[in-house]
Amino acid sequence: MSLLAKIPNATLVKDFRPIAVLPVIYKLYSRVMYMLAETTCDRIYAPQFAFRKFHQAHEAVFIMRQNVEKAVEWKAPEVYIMDGDIKKAYDYASHALFAEAARSRGMHEVLIHAWLREWRNMKSEFKLDSQTTSRDVERTRSFPQGDPSEPMIFNLVLDTIAETFVKTAMKKGRGKKLQDGSWVNLIMFADNYWLVANDAHALRLMTCEWLRLLGGVGWETPTEDLTWCTTADDGISIGMFVDGKLIRRPKRGDGFKALGTIITFDNRFEVEIENRLARANATFYANWELLGCTSSPLAKRMQIFRATVEATFLWCAGSWNLRVEQLKRIKGAQPRLVRKMLRIERLDGEDMQDLIIRSNHIPKLRLRNTDIKHAWWDEGYVQLRLDWGGHVARLKKLDPTRLTYRVYNHWNYNAIRNESDQYRGKQHHGRCLHIWRWEYYMYFHLGRTWFDDAQNRDTWQACVNKTKEIIISKFGQR
Repeated sequence: MSLLAKIPNATLVKDFRPIAVLPVIYKLYSRVMYMLAETTCDRIYAPQFAFRKFHQAHEAVFIMRQNVEKAVEWKAPEVYIMDGDIKKAYDYASHALFAEAARSRGMHEVLIHAWLREWRNMKSEFKLDSQTTSRDVERTRSFPQGDPSEPMIFNLVLDTIAETFVKTAMKKGRGKKLQDGSWVNLIMFADNYWLVANDAHALRLMTCEWLRLLGGVGWETPTEDLTWCTTADDGISIGMFVDGKLIRRPKRGDGFKALGTIITFDNRFEVEIENRLARANATFYANWELLGCTSSPLAKRMQIFRATVEATFLWCAGSWNLRVEQLKRIKGAQPRLVRKMLRIERLDGEDMQDLIIRSNHIPKLRLRNTDIKHAWWDEGYVQLRLDWGGHVARLKKLDPTRLTYRVYNHWNYNAIRNESDQYRGKQHHGRCLHIWRWEYYMYFHLGRTWFDDAQNRDTWQACVNKTKEIIISKFGQR
């Protein structure tokens, strides 16, 4: 194993990231065993969105944003979410728990013993540099990094604990109960997890129970790494103690980080947009040697720009719910980066006003080249939003039991409309029906039949293309 420093001047073991170098023949062997066990090991009970076909990280973010949005809208009940991750999950994985989990899912004993034999026969040598290496270290636990079958096995092992936790929480009425009678109390993406509850006391009990289950198999989450937040007013003083330590609680408008995004609990996106712009700028300057190289064709540089900077900015943008001022913020950020790439300099005798006019005009001319295939970020946001709406709608047929669809379907737009009709246009907490939410965007621009239209991909694509042009036409000239 080669140790790569995660921070400058790394001194402690935790400051390094181990990169395993496995023999190719072992990877082929492991891949064959993975193919033999795939059908029996893909029976995941808990909502795990990592390392699974047709699942993605955006779903975990979408679920939390939907819970926050509907809690802010209805105020009853509030939502409380605990954010945490398992420390060194791969390194502390239990081989005994793997065998127990594999048997419970019906994996053949031959495959179980084959994997255990390979892991127990492995020896690791840690290499810091060409002169500094360790003795051979025998493996008594942990999964080898870089093994193609390990993601599936990790999910299988963690799901054994998650299933026990979810069933216990449902039995005790902890979590958030949805309209269809199901519950949302745990969301997972690899070793990241979020516990969901309707009150602080239940969240504390759920956290203690979850940490107890993790500790029973050698996993842990240090309490100082835990963060929780709620849609309840910041002025309400709630101290949450776990193992005698106070858990950090950020303000609603600050929220916490989750999979590269920021989940705020006031249903606003100013903080998230600034976070994405900061990350996009950092990515831009990290790739400046390529993006700013004027000897390379602009089409090639713009391709790199889309694959790095644009992809960073539009990460999980399908569940955004932006206002006009936020769209304007996006509209101005991208051209500034493009102008830097073109290296437009001030001419002799040119005043500042002429420079600004020329700087805005030149990128438009250069980007008209059909080989560049340039798209503006605000237009990309519209496209992603409509595409994500189609994905969520199609889950009704593809996987109606998935947590993503169940949370979306909980108090959806039609349910709120029916409720408000009974109270003369008001919701049950007295506020008028004035919705600023993700789903209303789809009804407003695509009509009441958008959900049914999304079931047919060809019909949906035609609707999306037509609607996108209408929305973009209202953005005005650039």
